[in-house]
Amino acid sequence: MKFSQWLSQCLVHLVRILITLLILSIFLGIVYFSLRHLSSQASLSKATNPIEEEVTALAVTDSVEVSLQGDVSVKTAADTLLEKGLIKDKNSFIQVSSQMGLYNYFTPGDYSIPKDAKVKEMIEILTADKLEELKDTTVTLPAQVTTEQVADILYSQDLIASKPAFVAAVNKMGVQGQFKAGKHQVNPPIKVDELIKLLCQEGQQ
Repeated sequence: MKFSQWLSQCLVHLVRILITLLILSIFLGIVYFSLRHLSSQASLSKATNPIEEEVTALAVTDSVEVSLQGDVSVKTAADTLLEKGLIKDKNSFIQVSSQMGLYNYFTPGDYSIPKDAKVKEMIEILTADKLEELKDTTVTLPAQVTTEQVADILYSQDLIASKPAFVAAVNKMGVQGQFKAGKHQVNPPIKVDELIKLLCQEGQQ
């Protein structure tokens, strides 16, 4: 009888031990697979980083660094862009700059130009600083001002590129002596013809 009880107790203890080992093995299995999952995620992250760096490097090389130095004009800007391979025709670049009214607004500095940028976008990038500087410019004309005097005033405020060209445009439009005295609000960029029309309107006293 005692032997039977002892055997029963041994079996109970054995079952308990087996259950404990089973639970422990399940727990260790969960921990093992969790660690493997974390390890695989870390490996994937490391594998992704070089790709991201490569994409970033490609994005950087998709732009061309352009430096404009000294007394910059539309012609020197065109020469620089032509040398960098960003434009194919210098005269077309100058013509578009003139059409946009930005002929005289190129400024020195270092610029990053996207390789796929259109001519108008390049011009806007290279003239942005000057446009910001000239934003809401006021032109004050005295009474009985001459065309030559107006040209001097506009040239001193960097609103025209050439005084002779301005005088020629005034003569072509036939508005000599029609400039109005007072303060005129000018918002660059503005074409020469539009600037002349603006200055022939009544200004603020």
